[in-house]
Amino acid sequence: MVPPNRSIVRRLLIAILATGLTLVFTQLPFFSSLELKGLDLLFVLRGAQPAPSQIVIVAIDELSMAEIKRQWPWPRGLHAHLIRQLHQAKAKVIGLDVLFAEPSDVDEDAELEQAMREAGNVVLASALNVVTDPLFRLTSRTEPLPALARVARVGNPIITLEADGVVRRSRLLSDDWATFALQVAGAYLAATGRELLTHHDFYRETVIDYRGPARTIQTVSYYQALDYERLLPPGIFENKIVLVGRSLETMPEAQRLAGDTFFTPFSWMSGSTTAG
Repeated sequence: MVPPNRSIVRRLLIAILATGLTLVFTQLPFFSSLELKGLDLLFVLRGAQPAPSQIVIVAIDELSMAEIKRQWPWPRGLHAHLIRQLHQAKAKVIGLDVLFAEPSDVDEDAELEQAMREAGNVVLASALNVVTDPLFRLTSRTEPLPALARVARVGNPIITLEADGVVRRSRLLSDDWATFALQVAGAYLAATGRELLTHHDFYRETVIDYRGPARTIQTVSYYQALDYERLLPPGIFENKIVLVGRSLETMPEAQRLAGDTFFTPFSWMSGSTTAG
């Protein structure tokens, strides 16, 4: 029989060795890839979960392109009309994941600003650009037009693109800059009489709890939202967070992905990407 103290030492050595090997293997590309794919498999095995009922996505999709018959980018007066329609439909928060960084037609810009001012619950997207060099790291932000930023909250959709091109992680704060998601959540809570208290964990990268593949969350087309009283069920936007952004249904090749379209853990089974 092995003495008790020697048995404890042996178990401790085995545990240390196993931990060390795990740390080594997870740093190797092959084993790191296995770990990532294992996480994807867990999502697929779990399956799609019920989507949050307080969120509706308004998709700038192929159907809308065909119905509106205009090339992208669309006139900002059209976005102004959408905001007014969503405000009339009693949307609680309107998140526009569209970057309005450059001036367009003066009247169009003024109309968009006025619509956002009237709604009073719009969140706009900015863009975070990071240049990494062996000698330096440069971070810059591309903001919406000042006139628009003055009448809306602004946040950047910060995500982490893994080595295999899949988005699995994100965070809510970066260098004290609130993300688009955090600004939307803050606006929603403020509209319901609550306050969003930031936490140090918001700076940490966390695994995104995907509810399912693309369009698991209730999604309607942009052109339908423009005429929601005729084309959509009554009350669809009432008291909801409405997120507006590009959403393509087709599955492009990895090297041809648009800047706001990403692979997720469900992409390999569903055959679809997810908009940012």
